[in-house]
Amino acid sequence: DEWTAEMDKAWSDLWAVACRSMLDVTLAADKHGEVVRKMWNDTRARTTCAKFGSNLRKMLLSGTEWVQGLSQGVDSKGHAEAGSTTPGRKLKAPLLGGKSHDDKDDASVASSARKGSVSGDPKANGGNGSATMGSDLKADKEQTSEEKAKANSDADAVGSHFWEMLSTLMDYLWEPEQMNERLVVMTKTFFELGVRQQHLETIGGAICFSIERALSEMWQPSMKEAWQWFWKMVSDAMGAALDVLESGDVELIRAGWEEAKESRPAEELGDIFFKELARIAPHVTHLFKRPKR
Repeated sequence: DEWTAEMDKAWSDLWAVACRSMLDVTLAADKHGEVVRKMWNDTRARTTCAKFGSNLRKMLLSGTEWVQGLSQGVDSKGHAEAGSTTPGRKLKAPLLGGKSHDDKDDASVASSARKGSVSGDPKANGGNGSATMGSDLKADKEQTSEEKAKANSDADAVGSHFWEMLSTLMDYLWEPEQMNERLVVMTKTFFELGVRQQHLETIGGAICFSIERALSEMWQPSMKEAWQWFWKMVSDAMGAALDVLESGDVELIRAGWEEAKESRPAEELGDIFFKELARIAPHVTHLFKRPKR
């Protein structure tokens, strides 16, 4: 008797909006899902983890501190290194088109940048002239060699982490709940290696570029659209997890719980919990039975 025409219209409008949203999600998945899965499978068939990582690393060069931090997580390759796991500068990459120093040897560029001069002018070395040039060149060569090895290590690391992540996510493409569960675990690892929310857009673009390079003539415009659909889904989930991790709430809650356990015995904590539960939600207290631990 209390049902009115206004209620009927409001419910109908709400349900129509919900149906349109569900339909949009379903149609997008139907359009892009198998495209992005085939795109990744073809990428795996046409390139290697190391080559993929090398291309990806070049797209992220302006965030070298963060990229190098990834190498710490690749124990299986035998070149895990100690170093900072704090995030580097906000990642910016020349993703599509244009030329940059990516076309040069990465290590040479880094070496030149640190020394501040690539002119070979003896005066730039303190005025010692040709007597010191031979030793300087030898030192440059040795340093470049080390940097090349480090660059290869970082490329392997980048490739390993993202190669494994994408392969896992493609397996659960049609099982969103399980995919999100795995994304939470993966995001924790990436957070410890320096990835932050502001990096996700650039990372997605860099991966797309690396896939395009691997597929070469097989690349189609529809693949970019499919990738954008997929990465939005991934980055939304990762962004939510990173937001929690960046806020420090996890550590705060953990520290508070440890302090509570040290300050009260388990039985007393159980009593406090049960009394508070009875105060704020008495209708659910029948779900709990003693002992309350």
